[in-house]
Amino acid sequence: MYKKVLLLFILFSISILGNFDPAKEFSKIRSNISKYPTTSEKLKSQIEPYSEVLSQSWNSGIGWENNHLYVKSYDETNHELTNYQYVPDSVLIWKYRQKTIDNYNVVQGFLLPSLSTTYKYSDTGWVKMAVVDYTFDTDFRMVQSRMYLISGGTMMLFGQADLTYNSINNVLLEVVKMLNFQTLMLEYSSKTEYNYNPNDPNDLTSIIKYKYENESWVGEQKNTYTRNAAYQILTELEELYVTTDSLQMSRYQVSQYFGDTILVSLDITNYDEETGQYSSRSKNVYTYNMNYKCVSDLSQEYIEEYDVWVDTYRTNYSYDSQNRMTHELSESNLLGVWSNVFQIIYYYTPTTVEDEIINVNNYSLSNNYPNPFNPSTTIKFNIPTEGFVTLKVYDMLGREVVTLVNENKSVGEYSYNFNAAHLASGMYIYQLKVNNYVSSKKMLLIK
Repeated sequence: MYKKVLLLFILFSISILGNFDPAKEFSKIRSNISKYPTTSEKLKSQIEPYSEVLSQSWNSGIGWENNHLYVKSYDETNHELTNYQYVPDSVLIWKYRQKTIDNYNVVQGFLLPSLSTTYKYSDTGWVKMAVVDYTFDTDFRMVQSRMYLISGGTMMLFGQADLTYNSINNVLLEVVKMLNFQTLMLEYSSKTEYNYNPNDPNDLTSIIKYKYENESWVGEQKNTYTRNAAYQILTELEELYVTTDSLQMSRYQVSQYFGDTILVSLDITNYDEETGQYSSRSKNVYTYNMNYKCVSDLSQEYIEEYDVWVDTYRTNYSYDSQNRMTHELSESNLLGVWSNVFQIIYYYTPTTVEDEIINVNNYSLSNNYPNPFNPSTTIKFNIPTEGFVTLKVYDMLGREVVTLVNENKSVGEYSYNFNAAHLASGMYIYQLKVNNYVSSKKMLLIK
């Protein structure tokens, strides 16, 4: 009976999780352990008080299409970091999808994570899906993290990771247990060994990953490193276990640096996983600005027949005066012609209303679409009562650019096209005024 109840719990939990992958999320959280412990002051310098990250894909027919919007805010008073995830719906309005709230405790000047809670947005509001808690030892090292799935107010342990460290707080071993859906018990799943130079405990020389099957540990992958004086990777050999004692080469990577820390190129040789024979070679070349911020990542493929390198893909990065990334544009190359593929835009001041769920009984100004745009975009708004409406566009200096609406309007939803063919690239503000309601939003023109 107990197992039947647990099984129903699991099936119900999976049905409400939707696109949330608890195993993947647990792995991502565990990968962040290296940033702890950290002081309160250090964390403040690492986390922006507020940021928005907008990801878009290029559609040759209509231009940039929105994928996701992530909004993060850090409450220094409560030591709480909130991360909202939005997705566009069928009418191109941002809708809540998921949010994560990370809570921290200050212990002897160190800011340590205590609880991470993930929610999914449903028709009835926010539903708690999962909780991860953390345990630290007296040296402020994370020694355990556990993930719980939640359904109907009931929590069930889904995964657990235990860590051990060397004398200078570098991870030696991570052992992971996950819920077995057949036995409904927490069982060994994987472990990762970190090996260091006997003469230098900071020099990580290899990482070996194992999976647990048939009641024993089985090697999956081994990565072996050589490093420079700054402990940056010079070479990385990736091998896959064919048998318990036999390894087969999968990838070999050579890195080159400027001044030991600035990565300028990455040369990768790939090998066929079945035969272990050479299959392809690729390279990434990085360029930087005067502040040593990467401004370009160029991917190339080696054509052995002609002994030439061919450009295949590139990502260009832009920064503001505070060296914060503002734009990330990825392009692919076909026969010498570069085409848009993907872009990410970063904002550090609010550009959206937190709750974009439109209620026909309320005033609302929607996000323009597409955004960024070139040269035109659509602006929508709703008004629940008749009134005199103005919709104007301003530049960042507050100068009026154009008036789109300036007349009396009845109750309803309205849509207007803004064509900026005559304007320069940059950020613009559009503002809606009707009766006592005023709302402003930002939009980005990129030519």
